[in-house]
Amino acid sequence: MELSAKLLLELAASLAAITTVWIYGNRSRNAPIIGILGLVLWWWLTISQEMWGLIPLNVVMLFVHVRNYIRMKREDNIRSQL
Repeated sequence: MELSAKLLLELAASLAAITTVWIYGNRSRNAPIIGILGLVLWWWLTISQEMWGLIPLNVVMLFVHVRNYIRMKREDNIRSQL
C-alpha cells in the first residue's frame, strides 16, 4: 500500500474523529472545538474526493459540535455564578 495524499487525508480525518470522541468521553471542554477543527478535514475529504454522501453527516456533526460548545459554555457560566 502506497501512502498517497488521499490515504493520508483519510487517515487524518479518521484520527481527528477518534480523538474527538475520546476527549468527549473525558468530558473535555475542548472537545467541541477539536471536533469542529477535525470537520475541516472531513469537508476537505468530502469535496476533494466527491464523496457527496458525507455532506449530511458533516452538516449534522457541525450542528452537534456547535450545540455542545454552546451548552458547555452555558453550564460553565451557571457554575461560575454559584
